[in-house]
Amino acid sequence: MFTFTINEMEKVMYIIRNIFILLFFCSSLYAHDYENDSVFIDHPWMKIFENRGAGYFSLKNKSNQDIKIIAAKSNSIKSIEIHNIILENDVMKMRAVKDGITIPSGNTLEFKPKSYHLMFFGIEGMYHKDDMIDVQLIFENNMVIDVKFKVDDIKSSKHDHNH
Repeated sequence: MFTFTINEMEKVMYIIRNIFILLFFCSSLYAHDYENDSVFIDHPWMKIFENRGAGYFSLKNKSNQDIKIIAAKSNSIKSIEIHNIILENDVMKMRAVKDGITIPSGNTLEFKPKSYHLMFFGIEGMYHKDDMIDVQLIFENNMVIDVKFKVDDIKSSKHDHNH
């Protein structure tokens, strides 16, 4: 059986408290989500291929009405388009989504590889893994959410994403 003096117990409690504080702040450093009363955006991340990129995230509609994401923009990227991958004549094709995407109340839309995603064209500057790029997600009814896309991967690619 262990016995502690009051002074020793205070030291143990001090150490335990500091460990919890450290764990809380470390987990906050990796937290990467954004929200307001209507939407919750989880973990925006992107891959960069030379001066182009693809962005992914989870978008939850927390409101009691449908919402529609219609565009995205950034000061460090020439243009951003919403894209989807479709199967046409047994061939996977990437297509721009012209009129935005409606997310029904209470639903979540995953922007992920081989599905809906953002395409970034004309990325200005040199980015490295773990850098953050400021992007505004634009919704109908003038709702704008400022997010940061974390650069997860940088590759050189000969594949041309212009269509």
